[in-house]
Amino acid sequence: MPSAAPSQLPTTSLPSEAPSESAAPTFEARMNLKQIVLNLTERVTTSSELAAEFLVQTATDRDIERLSQTDNLETLKQQYALLALDIATSGMEEPTIATSSGLRVECLWENVDCEDRVVTGVRWMEQNRSGSIPVELGLLSEVSHLDLGANQ
Repeated sequence: MPSAAPSQLPTTSLPSEAPSESAAPTFEARMNLKQIVLNLTERVTTSSELAAEFLVQTATDRDIERLSQTDNLETLKQQYALLALDIATSGMEEPTIATSSGLRVECLWENVDCEDRVVTGVRWMEQNRSGSIPVELGLLSEVSHLDLGANQ
């Protein structure tokens, strides 16, 4: 699946001082992050738009600084893909998985398997999920198992 090369991604103007964890990012920084996220996929769907919006709205300045750096693009891809999958299959307009486990480290999300901070599996069986698997799942290039069994 084609995605924007890191050199083509918009960059965020970062403050010269280290932001506090609770600092609210500027509108421009949020929009830059949203554009980076939406550039990860070829086709924007409702679940991808909602996942991008959730990432942007819950991000602090520190999150935006960290996620906007090219070397953290894989983390951003993983969070975005998992959030899109969660939204597409939960029937909700906001993710359910990240809010219960904390947004900042996707490898701590419930029933998400990782090795060396890389998502390798998703085990969301028996969670009353339904819907289509979004194209963003293809961003999880190291996933070797996906278990959505015993859902609708």
